Amino acid sequence: MRKILGIIALGLSIIASPLAAQTTAGSGRALKLEQRITDPNGIIATAEVNLNGPRSDAAFPGGPLTDADSAASFSGAVDLNSFSSIAGVGLGERLTTSALDTSAMASASQATGTATVNDLAFSLGTDVGTVANTNIGSLLNITATTVQSTSTATVSPLAATGTTRIENLQLSGSVLSTGTLNFTAEQQAQLAAGTLAPNTVIFTGGGITITLNQQIRTPGTNAITTNAIAVQFTNLPVGTGVKSGELLVASSSASATAAQEPVSAP
Repeated sequence: MRKILGIIALGLSIIASPLAAQTTAGSGRALKLEQRITDPNGIIATAEVNLNGPRSDAAFPGGPLTDADSAASFSGAVDLNSFSSIAGVGLGERLTTSALDTSAMASASQATGTATVNDLAFSLGTDVGTVANTNIGSLLNITATTVQSTSTATVSPLAATGTTRIENLQLSGSVLSTGTLNFTAEQQAQLAAGTLAPNTVIFTGGGITITLNQQIRTPGTNAITTNAIAVQFTNLPVGTGVKSGELLVASSSASATAAQEPVSAP
């Protein structure tokens, strides 16, 4: 960080602040599943499944100004029984998709990030072990044909917005009976049209919270992160331990900062 320069000449003192460059940045991230398993003795095991790709990033200045990535499909399973310090786990997760696409763009005037996941199928339940196991999902199933988020940040006006589009979202599983499920036909239509209100919580209970069109803004900045589907796990019972973490589907972000003019004072 540059030091503030002081110049004194002819009895006039001018204080010049560093000239902050105009910057923009956008990114898209298809999937993220991170979890922390805590056993009765307080020992924490962290498992972040490799769901971080495809991912795209763009920045101005410096570049790249555009970026795009894709994958034909994804499939993965996590057997929580592998945490040997926890007795009686009996739980696991499976996640599969078809095509995944991310893109990002940054210019002098704005930045955008987009992430799209097709044919999402997430399951949390018992009798796990392999991706092909179809008995999983006794606790929670989430499926959708298309999941997409877009984040946009502009320099003039200085603003940041996010949108989410989800088609044919379906939820099932025994955990839904432990809390409050608030997902209406009207919300389903709004999801398809990309008009659902930000941070719409459709379920909370049993240590699980499901939020659609989650929008996170950093105070004091013109930046936004939009997660089409965000599933938070908070002290979800796992055998003799608990599970915390999150699943993010179709995550995008964008930021823009306008150049600041030098400030002078007599």
